[in-house]
Amino acid sequence: MIETTNVTHDTSDAMEKLKKPLKASEISLLPKSVITSRNGDVYAIVFPYKDARVDMNRLDEVFGLRWNMYTEVTPAGEGAVVKVRVSVFDDEEFTSVERSAVSFAEQLTQDALKGAESDALKRVGFAFGIGRELYEMGPFYVRLENGEYRMQGNVPKMNGGMAGWKMELDGGRVKILDKKGAVRYEGRIGSQRTA
Repeated sequence: MIETTNVTHDTSDAMEKLKKPLKASEISLLPKSVITSRNGDVYAIVFPYKDARVDMNRLDEVFGLRWNMYTEVTPAGEGAVVKVRVSVFDDEEFTSVERSAVSFAEQLTQDALKGAESDALKRVGFAFGIGRELYEMGPFYVRLENGEYRMQGNVPKMNGGMAGWKMELDGGRVKILDKKGAVRYEGRIGSQRTA
């Protein structure tokens, strides 16, 4: 759930800066699952994502110290609902804009609460326009090589995730490179073609 509150004036210049496309270095790769194709090739289904630090850095870049984040934790069962609210202030137009989002922590542990806060902040960032282009990207189907996956029964599982892999963006095209720099996926943003 995302709540939005706008004050009468539009902070369009600041909002355009927030919506500036992310750099490839600000995008991480998350393998959500691994599948086997009919011909026996194994693919990771990979989604691009942004870390909450990307949102904080963009808010800093655009607003400096003129933004605030508030976190509210409400216990729910064995976990908690975590609500994050971000307010930004535009000095030139004397306006403020606020966005909020919620996430759920499965447990009342520091790590679970921190993760839920981070997830909610990323949602708030999307509400401000930060990284919305990620919705246009992926999923990417990246063919895995021997040693990059293992079989658990008939189900393939990825070994070690995608740490060290990187993405390159060139206009409307995307490349995913493995740790050695080999292109493992190449296509147009929004397409699903394997390398």
